[in-house]
Amino acid sequence: MRSLVLNLISKIDSFTEYTGKCISSLVIVLVILVGFDVSMRYLFNSGSIAIQELEWHIFSIIFLLGSAYTLKHNEHVRLDILYNSKLVSEKMLINWCQQNKVNLDILRYPRIIDESNNNFISKMIFDAYF
Repeated sequence: MRSLVLNLISKIDSFTEYTGKCISSLVIVLVILVGFDVSMRYLFNSGSIAIQELEWHIFSIIFLLGSAYTLKHNEHVRLDILYNSKLVSEKMLINWCQQNKVNLDILRYPRIIDESNNNFISKMIFDAYF
């Protein structure tokens, strides 16, 4: 059982490394796309909503798939001005709290979506029959 779990962890780590390296190329694409969008809007007075939507989709892919890579390498954003002056034990506590907050957020969002769907469905049924 232990080797099965270690094998699974190894595969997840490999997937995270691969996606992180692939996502880094999407950052360059996003910068070029935003630069093109801004130059078209301000130089030629011609903006495109489709390009803005594409920017948001690329940004969400970068954020969702890149967050695992940054957390794995401990390169995520924090207030380094305050963090660097802490003791090692305090840094460990901050890292532990931060990691568990991420895990709790991941577990909390499906419940929020489920509750909002239930409200929507109950309102839809009520409006249809009453």
